[in-house]
Amino acid sequence: MSDDLEDFEVLLSQDFSATQFCNDLLKTTNRQPTTTELELGTPMKKIRYDLEEVESRITETIKNNPAHVLDQIYKSKSLEDVARSNIKPSLEYLDISYKRLQQEVLEPYERAQVLQNVLSKVHQTSLLLRDGAIYIHLANRIQFITSKQTHYSINTALELVTYYTQINLSMSENVNLKSLRLIKQLETEVVIPVRKELINFLSLTLTKTLATPEQVQKDQEIISKLAKALHNMSQRDFVTTIQKAVLSHVAVTVQALAKTINSIKDFPVALEDAMKRSMAIESLELILHEVKVEKTSLLADYMLQVKPKNVRPHHLFWKKVSDAFKKEFDTSYSRGGPVGKSLARNGGMIIDTIKQRMADTITNDADSQDMDVMLHAVSIINPQAETN
Repeated sequence: MSDDLEDFEVLLSQDFSATQFCNDLLKTTNRQPTTTELELGTPMKKIRYDLEEVESRITETIKNNPAHVLDQIYKSKSLEDVARSNIKPSLEYLDISYKRLQQEVLEPYERAQVLQNVLSKVHQTSLLLRDGAIYIHLANRIQFITSKQTHYSINTALELVTYYTQINLSMSENVNLKSLRLIKQLETEVVIPVRKELINFLSLTLTKTLATPEQVQKDQEIISKLAKALHNMSQRDFVTTIQKAVLSHVAVTVQALAKTINSIKDFPVALEDAMKRSMAIESLELILHEVKVEKTSLLADYMLQVKPKNVRPHHLFWKKVSDAFKKEFDTSYSRGGPVGKSLARNGGMIIDTIKQRMADTITNDADSQDMDVMLHAVSIINPQAETN
């Protein structure tokens, strides 16, 4: 049988392609490069001849082997009947099971998915409307309070800060709030302008409250509230305000100490004032340390933001005072004249005053370093002062 099919091996191969077979047949019968016409008659005759040959061989096979052919037909039909009789119940059961799965599981699940998507959108819309209503209420309260007053009081400012804290919370929980037109309008017309005014008021008021040692000691509770409120409104403005307050005390102290260069007998009084300002800054440190924000304190947050980092404000105070005073002191001493001679003559008193006054406040090694820093400022009159 395989010899009879030798002429049809190409047609019987597993990778047979009718398109490729036709292309090859056309190339075989159209090899003349001089003609531009495609000759189709010969390929069609070849195909027709092959078809007739196949039919002839099928007829011949049936005539020569009728019993074998019928036996194959019966076997195929028998196998089909057996397969159908054995598999049909299973197929019917699978079909019933699938229909049940489709009706009881898949279709309800698809409907549930649609409902879930709808419910999710409804829920998102509900949250957006809720947070939007809260924002509008808070903005209206801010507008109402500020419209009644031309100048803020501390209590009014603190009340406004609570509203801004809630607004920030709402905005962080629902970032889509800004997509609402009314929210954008309120933010532009009310929230942002009042925020700027409020930050300026808090910063200015805190600066004034920290202006003198007496105020710092007297208004510690107010300082605590103002510092926390300003930090809640603007971390950057909080750090800047505290830094400016410390540097303001530095400037006043340096000016007072510089004046004593021409009248050195006033040096103990000026140093005493510097000590008071240092203690006021230490009190400020304690206040900021006791105010907790998230997992830290206002003091820790300030020390992380300011430069140099992790330096306590009162240590920064003495460092700045020492550096500035040293320039003035060295210049006057080196210039000589009556002022320089007075400084040299009173050098022992100056050093003893620093040691005696500052030694009374030393409680740790860091405080001792503050005294060394001040001794460094007058080290020109006694090179050993830095190490004594």
